[in-house]
Amino acid sequence: MFDASEYSQLVYAGTDRAFDRLSRQRTLSRQEWQSAFREAISEALGLHGMAALDGQPQAFGRVSEDDPGFRRETIEVISESSVVIPCTLLLPKTEVPPGGFPWILGLHGHHPRGRAPWAGIYENAQEQAQVEEAGEDVAIQAVRRGYAAFIPELRGFGQLARREDVQAGEKNSCHDLSRRALLLGRTLMGERVYDTRRVLDYALSRGDLNPHQWNLLGFSGGGTAAMYVAALDDRVPRVILASSFCTYRDSILSRSHCPCNVVPGILRLGEMADIAGLISPRSLAVIHGCNDAIYPMDGTAEAFSGLQQIYALDQSRDRCRLYAVEGRHQFFAESVWTAILEQAGEVDVQDGTVGV
Repeated sequence: MFDASEYSQLVYAGTDRAFDRLSRQRTLSRQEWQSAFREAISEALGLHGMAALDGQPQAFGRVSEDDPGFRRETIEVISESSVVIPCTLLLPKTEVPPGGFPWILGLHGHHPRGRAPWAGIYENAQEQAQVEEAGEDVAIQAVRRGYAAFIPELRGFGQLARREDVQAGEKNSCHDLSRRALLLGRTLMGERVYDTRRVLDYALSRGDLNPHQWNLLGFSGGGTAAMYVAALDDRVPRVILASSFCTYRDSILSRSHCPCNVVPGILRLGEMADIAGLISPRSLAVIHGCNDAIYPMDGTAEAFSGLQQIYALDQSRDRCRLYAVEGRHQFFAESVWTAILEQAGEVDVQDGTVGV
C-alpha cells in the first residue's frame, strides 16, 4: 500500500521555502522580506481576485438588545458584493471610556453553530452549560471583564453554511466551499481572511471600540485565519493563537485535517513560523495543549523556537509567548485571559515559555 505520510515527508524535506526567514531571507531587511512575503501569501490565498469584487465597506441590519449585564448588537457586514457576514457584538453596560472599550475580535473554531456559542447565543440550557463548562462563552467572559467582543461568522459555519449541508445534518460546509474556491483560484482560508479584514474595517470605524487596545483571538481553524490576518494587516496590535500554531509538517501535512486549512503551495513559501513571523514586532501569544493530537506539542515547540528567533531579529523576542497548558485540543479560557492581560500590561510574565 502507498505510504502517503512517508512520501509527503520526503517531498517536504526536499522543498525549498522561498521566504524562510532564518536561512534564505536572513540577509534582507524586515521591510524587504515582509513586503515580498506578504505579496506571495496574498497570491496563494487568492486574495487578489477578491479585491476585484470590492465595494465600499459598510454594514446594515444593526439591531440592539439589552441584557442585564451587557448590550448585544447583531450586525451584518458586507464583504464581497454578494457575501454578507453575520456578526455579534457584545458591549459592557457602562459608559464608553475615552478612546473606546478595549475589545477582542474573536474567530471561532469548527463548531456546527459557528459564532453562536462564542457570542453567548444558545439553543437551550443544556448547550449553555456545555459551552460554559468548556470555557467557550468568550464574549460573555469579555464583557464581565470590561471588554467588548466582536464575533463574526466564518464562512462554512452557522448562518454561512450551505443550506443543503445543514439539511443533511453536516457539521459544516468546509469541504464543498473549499472545492469551489480552489476551482476559482481562491481558497476558503483566503475568503475567511478577506471577510475578517472587512469586519475589521467596520469595527474600527465605530468609535466605541479602541483602535489600539484590542486583541485578535482565534481558536483552531479560527486561529489559522487569525494568523494570516495578522501577518498581512498591521492594524492588528495583539494576537492570540489558541490551539492552532505548529509546524505544517507535523500537523496539516501529517494528520487528518479539514481542507479549509489548506493553502496550495504554502510550504514553497514558508513554514508556519515564517508566516507568524510577519506579525513581529507586535505582541503574539500562543496557547497550546500539551496533549493536542492534531497540532502536536513537539511541532508547536519547534515552530515557536523558530518564531522566537525571527522576533529576536527585530529585537522583540520578549513580545512572543508560548503558554503550554495541560490538556488536549481545546479552548483554554484561563490561559487566554492571562495572555490578554499580559499583552495589555496588566500582569507581568518574564519568561517566553509559560507553563499554566
